[in-house]
Amino acid sequence: MHITHALVAKGTFVLCEFSALVDNLLDVSRKVLGKVPRARGRRTYVYESKTFNYLVDNELIYMCVGSAEAGSEVPFQFLDDLREKFRREYERPAMGGASKSAELTRMVKSLMDDYNQNFGLNRIHKVERELDDVTDIMKDNIQRVMERGEQIESLMGKTELLKGESVRFRMAGRAMKRSLWWQSFKSYLFILLIVTCICFVLGSLSCGGLTFSRCRAFSIFSSSSSSLSGEPQGGSTVVGDDG
Repeated sequence: MHITHALVAKGTFVLCEFSALVDNLLDVSRKVLGKVPRARGRRTYVYESKTFNYLVDNELIYMCVGSAEAGSEVPFQFLDDLREKFRREYERPAMGGASKSAELTRMVKSLMDDYNQNFGLNRIHKVERELDDVTDIMKDNIQRVMERGEQIESLMGKTELLKGESVRFRMAGRAMKRSLWWQSFKSYLFILLIVTCICFVLGSLSCGGLTFSRCRAFSIFSSSSSSLSGEPQGGSTVVGDDG
């Protein structure tokens, strides 16, 4: 027998209780009940080969005594079920003139019998639930891995696309640079041509037209004047007296 004693109390006042064995569990449970804190929570006390497990919720204490073989998970599952059944039974009016305490006691006994008779099935159900949980976790992990793989493939594709775009951008930048250099060169060449034409036009206007006749005549006159100024002047000679 794995659950041997169970009760529901408010503080130290017991609302319902059932014990499957006649021993000193009643006295020990009362001592443990006096030590249970009123704050919400759950805990286990160990006494000899028994575990005293309690759950505090909404100022009510749900406590059961279990064997060491039952561990701690089965008693707390029992306490969770006891809490739910107690709430439903406590809120429902008594049937057939029976007292509410008697109905609650029968409910506790029925729940204890169910857990003690189906302990092996409960263990199997527990293993099945754990397997289902593990299966769900594995499915979730596989789904995440698949989604992550798709994301990695998408990122790799985007990386390749960005690499191609960067290569095309560099090529376009170089072509743009050459185009700008050539446009700048043509601009400088055009400006030089314009300046040359302006100088030519101004020179032709100042020199008498496109034949530059005035400038050439001035050049000839200047050269003639230079040649004449280089000859000796006069034909007089100094004659000395003989003797």
